[in-house]
Amino acid sequence: MFIEGLYESLLKNGSNNAFCIKDEFYPYSYLMNKAALIQFKLTNDVNHFNNNRIALICTDDILTYSALLGVWFLGYAYVPLGLHNPSERNLAILKDADVKTILTTQSLDKEIYKDFRVINLSEIVDRDVQLRRASAGNEQLAYILFTSGSTGSPKGVPISFGNLNSFLEAFAKSPVKIDAEDKCLQMFELTFDVSISSFLPALIKGACVYTIPNEVIKYLHVLKLIIKYRLTVIQIVPSVIRLSLPLLNKLNLPSVKYCILTGEATSIELFTMWKNTIPLSKIFNYYGPTEATIYCSYYDCNNSEINTYNGMIAIGKPFDGIRMLVVDELNNEVKTGEKGELLMSGNQVSSGYLNNEKKNASS
Repeated sequence: MFIEGLYESLLKNGSNNAFCIKDEFYPYSYLMNKAALIQFKLTNDVNHFNNNRIALICTDDILTYSALLGVWFLGYAYVPLGLHNPSERNLAILKDADVKTILTTQSLDKEIYKDFRVINLSEIVDRDVQLRRASAGNEQLAYILFTSGSTGSPKGVPISFGNLNSFLEAFAKSPVKIDAEDKCLQMFELTFDVSISSFLPALIKGACVYTIPNEVIKYLHVLKLIIKYRLTVIQIVPSVIRLSLPLLNKLNLPSVKYCILTGEATSIELFTMWKNTIPLSKIFNYYGPTEATIYCSYYDCNNSEINTYNGMIAIGKPFDGIRMLVVDELNNEVKTGEKGELLMSGNQVSSGYLNNEKKNASS
């Protein structure tokens, strides 16, 4: 299980930097200590609610990441809440996910959240405690992400420790190889699952993760971080590259070794311009829905000829352990070149939507 590898990395890399947040570095030992303190507060407070689902207000600070790891090491699941979500959405998520405890570094409206145990992470007192490491079973939940709700009510997607472990094993077999010397970009909100692939494989390997503050112009800060700290591994959405187009012909980013294009379809025109900006990088297009745990396929963009459809780069071949199939309306496999619906199976695929039997029955 990945928890063991993560724990060993915290011990082994204690003096190495785990995160760079707003130009401040935090070593692995600091991350481990704060995670232990948060665990102590969660499990020893007299008002402890016996519930292993913990909500996390997502902000760009070391305590938020420490809390996430502390929750995982207890074998609990975290439920991310957007910092700027309307309170109505947050309350609906908390109810649907059956969450009683909220971790935050921000002040929350006491009246709105009066029915919850709210722990302000910045108020936790230092003490001598050790990080606990529970044995999480494959079926235990690691996190629950809620969709945007653009096509209706937000749907909760529960991902188990087994799902996440299968993803990490498959990701390690994919072409992007991370080691302790790497400097990895984490540009995503924690309410978006690609955030996990941006920091977790890096932490397991002892690398340093560079994050983007909530309040900045994202595409400019991404470029700033790559240049200033000579980042080597980046996962980036095409829209950020597109916003950077006026600057690309002036930039040369030779430090980048690996670039993962993710989150959106990538046009071949945009790819060509970006490729010239990161001349020494290997570039891959990674694809996957939240329901299949972050990524489940990748396409190698480093060949002389690149497969495209309607000008968009292919999603490539399945991860190890994933089966993908294109079917017609009767669920019969279509012939090569025919259109259909993409189905996938494997240990990364979630067991179904949270509290949504109707949707699960139709899937």
